[in-house]
Amino acid sequence: MSQCRVRSPYEITFRTACSEIAILDHSQNDILQRLANVRAWKQQKLLQFTHLVHTNTPISRLPNEILAFIFESMPQHAVAISHVNRHWRQVALRLPFLWKHIHLSLHSDQIVEYLNRSQPLNLAITFDVNDDNFRGEDHPDEGFDEEDPDAVPSKVPNEVMTRLTMLIDNVSRWHSFHVDCTSPETMFTILGYLGGLSAPHLTHVSVQIHKDGYDDFTVDWHVAIFSGSAPLLCTVHLCGITLSHCHFPLAAITELEVNVMDLDFDHMDPKMLAYIPNLRVLDIRGIFPSWIFRMKTPPVSLPKLERLTWGCIASCLFEFFVTPVLRYLCLTSSLPDGIYDDMELQDFSDAITKSSRIPVLPNLEELRYDIKSNYAANCIFDGLPRVSLVQFPHLNSGYSDNWQLCGHFFKNLMDNSSRWPHLKTVVFRGLPDQLFDAVRDFVLARSSEDHRFTIRIECDPVIHYFNDDYRTLALSTEHMVWLQQHANVERVHCETSGSV
Repeated sequence: MSQCRVRSPYEITFRTACSEIAILDHSQNDILQRLANVRAWKQQKLLQFTHLVHTNTPISRLPNEILAFIFESMPQHAVAISHVNRHWRQVALRLPFLWKHIHLSLHSDQIVEYLNRSQPLNLAITFDVNDDNFRGEDHPDEGFDEEDPDAVPSKVPNEVMTRLTMLIDNVSRWHSFHVDCTSPETMFTILGYLGGLSAPHLTHVSVQIHKDGYDDFTVDWHVAIFSGSAPLLCTVHLCGITLSHCHFPLAAITELEVNVMDLDFDHMDPKMLAYIPNLRVLDIRGIFPSWIFRMKTPPVSLPKLERLTWGCIASCLFEFFVTPVLRYLCLTSSLPDGIYDDMELQDFSDAITKSSRIPVLPNLEELRYDIKSNYAANCIFDGLPRVSLVQFPHLNSGYSDNWQLCGHFFKNLMDNSSRWPHLKTVVFRGLPDQLFDAVRDFVLARSSEDHRFTIRIECDPVIHYFNDDYRTLALSTEHMVWLQQHANVERVHCETSGSV
């Protein structure tokens, strides 16, 4: 006989409450799990949203070419630039060419990082060195004479030497090399470490001495760099130094620029140019004194030279150099800042007149020179028969002599139609309204449907805005409309320059 235990109301209520609590706990855990999932999903969406916002910002959508330009403009701060945002950091780590520009001023650990990240590309090396760099960071008096604290040290401080050694050990990867020093002595110390090096991939070299802090100094040393070999070296730019002081492998050079216009020291023998057989572009300023052209020496032949910018004494220029394929000639002042000496103004026409090889430059197509050089001389037209472009700079000043010379030039061309028959483009550095009559008559006389002239007007927006005289002398709107109807008119903004 079974017995049924009768539960009290209290027990029934208690058990019911426990069951409900268990159900509520289960529901709570389920809700908490769902809430955690919702929070995780929300966090994921927030990250996705943030990524989309950053990705869509202009700074994150910059093309790699622009980003590379930013890195190249500030190579010393490439690490900081790479941390601007996630996209830049990812691009920086992915593209080795962003790290190929290495400065000697970087710390040793940074140079190591640059060398590794730029693999396997060639390097663009820059040495920006002043005398203070040689004092060192850990030992500021290292290498200096106590009696002459301003003297350049005889040896490079250890920390600088460590960085220099790192870069020299990778000379086989050098693509370009730029060195900028504040004194000849510092330059000599630096270049001395490059003497016997071989740079198989080197194509560009730039060597510059700043005159800062030196009223007058001379370079009395000679050093040969990359004398091991540099078979691809094609471009050399020198400032404050010449080939007489710094020797390079010359066989492959096609472009040479030498500028010592602001300095006062030894000249360079022009015969050295004869040892550059492949020279095609030459920009040379202020290194040939007038007496050197009076020496009875055979002319130097430059058989491949196509572009010449000459900022030296112009007299006897064409007697001293033979340039049979020259197509571009820019003659600028041999004095600094575009200053013209009164004795220099007629040198260009005299240089052609005194030459026994007229026509001197039968292939010349583009001529750039100040109007004061007397364009209208007959020898200019006879010696340069194929000129297609001629430039008149500095006409925006209020000097009527310049306007008269320019007007005389156009009159000579109109009087003889056989002169410069290939002329197609005339460039004015500012076209004053006072010259409109001469330009109009020239365009009417020499222009046709088959031969429409191009008038290019270069103007400096800064001068135009601040200079009342410049705006007063500018070509009037009516005259500009006429030119646009009868010629191809190009208006070009350019920077202020003291030379042609």
